[in-house]
Amino acid sequence: MFIINKEFKHPQYLHFAGGPMDHSKSIKDNVYYSYALDAQLKRDYDTAIEYYRSALMKSPDDLNIYFNMGMIYKKKRMYDKAIEIYNKALVTHAGDPDLLFNLGMSYEAIEEFDKAIQAYLEAVKSDPEYIQCYYHTGKIYDKQGKEDKATEMFAKVLEIAPEYFDSISELGYSEKVKEYRKK
Repeated sequence: MFIINKEFKHPQYLHFAGGPMDHSKSIKDNVYYSYALDAQLKRDYDTAIEYYRSALMKSPDDLNIYFNMGMIYKKKRMYDKAIEIYNKALVTHAGDPDLLFNLGMSYEAIEEFDKAIQAYLEAVKSDPEYIQCYYHTGKIYDKQGKEDKATEMFAKVLEIAPEYFDSISELGYSEKVKEYRKK
């Protein structure tokens, strides 16, 4: 079975996890960023946040710093702080689908479902195949009792990635999606 709960569709922001990263000159020269990554890898999140704050002073538009800070705040269940960070990043990186997805996840965690849906749907404007956004939007609609909208979102997931059928079936939507597709 596949799990649809990733923090990023585009792994270029996962430097500390071994993924590729955009190494702009400003970030390579930012020693605070290196210290922050080291602290984050050691799960010393408070120290990492302090270094990321310093790194932002040197590289205020660097998206990697915002992502990593937001991820730490989410791990610490400090969703209001994560939301604040993601919204700050969206000022200079409007429409970034990974930022919007993580913003939606943070809103969803504090049960601000309308704001979560808004963030997810904004993300798919930039990346129409971002299945995690459709999936999470569908789950929220399901929680709200909006079966038709949930079915529409789950149908979109399966249209893009049929291999997620088991995840949709577990939610009880496989037959509803089949009926939706017949329309």
